[in-house]
Amino acid sequence: MKKVLLGALVLVAATSLGLPGYLGSQVEQRYQAQIDELKKAGFTVLDHRYERGWFGAVAETRMGMPIPTEMEELVTEEVMNQLAITWQSDLSHGPWLSTPFSGLAEIDTKVVTGDDSPFVLDESANIHTLIAWDGSGEAQVDLPKLVFKVEEDEALIFNSLQGTTQFDSALNEIDSEGSMSSLQFVDGDKQGFTMQGIRIESSTRPGNSGLNLGNSAITADSLSLQLPTAGDIVLTKVGIDVSGSEQGEQVKAGVGYNFQQLDFGGQQLGPGELQITIDNLPASELLKMQQGMEEIRANPSVFEQQEMMMALLLSSGPEFLASDPKLSIDKLHLKTPEGEVNGDFSLQSVGLAWNDVSNPAAIVERLQGAAKFSLPRAYLDKILLNMMTDQLRMQELITMEQGGEAQDPAAIEEQAKMMANMQIEMMVGQGFLQQTDGLISSTAKLDGGKLTVNGNAIPLPIPGVQ
Repeated sequence: MKKVLLGALVLVAATSLGLPGYLGSQVEQRYQAQIDELKKAGFTVLDHRYERGWFGAVAETRMGMPIPTEMEELVTEEVMNQLAITWQSDLSHGPWLSTPFSGLAEIDTKVVTGDDSPFVLDESANIHTLIAWDGSGEAQVDLPKLVFKVEEDEALIFNSLQGTTQFDSALNEIDSEGSMSSLQFVDGDKQGFTMQGIRIESSTRPGNSGLNLGNSAITADSLSLQLPTAGDIVLTKVGIDVSGSEQGEQVKAGVGYNFQQLDFGGQQLGPGELQITIDNLPASELLKMQQGMEEIRANPSVFEQQEMMMALLLSSGPEFLASDPKLSIDKLHLKTPEGEVNGDFSLQSVGLAWNDVSNPAAIVERLQGAAKFSLPRAYLDKILLNMMTDQLRMQELITMEQGGEAQDPAAIEEQAKMMANMQIEMMVGQGFLQQTDGLISSTAKLDGGKLTVNGNAIPLPIPGVQ
């Protein structure tokens, strides 16, 4: 009995001594996997240190921000170092976490910037990550305030960013949500751009092809722009959503924009909505492009990056055309004081081959499209009146610079009304527009190289296409 008890104690002791080392190696592998994901996203690892202890580790990684390929030649090493952000992490291995046996590891990370960095943190930015025993985890981000200095008097200010990201062990399935009290762009004492009450949600999953797809949405309580010459533009209840999904071997992607109200120049418009869809994209080619972009970013030569990008586009072009891609505006809607504006549009290539792209007649022959819209005549009158008035005032300024006299504002307005009315009546008379019960509308169709507008054939200005 004593031998059995002694053997059990030895086994427990051996496991206790070996477990921290095993857990430490697992945590380090997962930490390195996260660094690799950041590198794939375009970040550059400038310095990296990982020191593993018995029940924990400390890590410090200094990373350069993603730089667009066309700007890499302009970014010196000094600038890259100024743009760098350092992640300082304290890692605790299981089982002895803040809540014992709650997971594989617990990571507390602080974000640090240099004294000459354009990124200024008024308070410490913290990230708390808990990794479960199966390698999945959750990260909580707390960024009280971040100022990005663009120029001496220009800055982009992120206020109170908080969020949570959940991920699986392979970092393939990722769900994120967050909020930010405001995002501002300031120029001296002027606030050129302000968003308030921002909320972000996203979810990505690998499809059957291996391509990461999902949905993302950004909403804001308000968005305001200060334009030096045109005045203020204020949007309320603004939203942008992006989606991507697999349909068999093809991908459908969409983006939507909406707002509740738009205030501009004393006018109020809204609600408004725009939905755009791109359909019939080959999933296999998108995956190839995704993988190719990772290889391109890993190449240090800008010239070779450009060559690789061109080769990637040329190799994927035939497959994209073979899938008969389609672009659609599924919904265009705007409410105005004069009434509602509505429209939709679609354009698809059918049977277009790569060899046809240099032949305009062949391209048009293989395009199928349709469009329609309607809007109140009074609203179209207002739009054209403003356009004509601006043109006449511009002509007046040119005349005055040449020694001419200023015109009577009432005369300018009357002339603008006449020009706007003549333009609408001319387009109605030519059949491009239809007018019924105070509404202006039009429908168009393109098929087999033939364009019709409101049922009337319209010759296309392309050689060989009628």
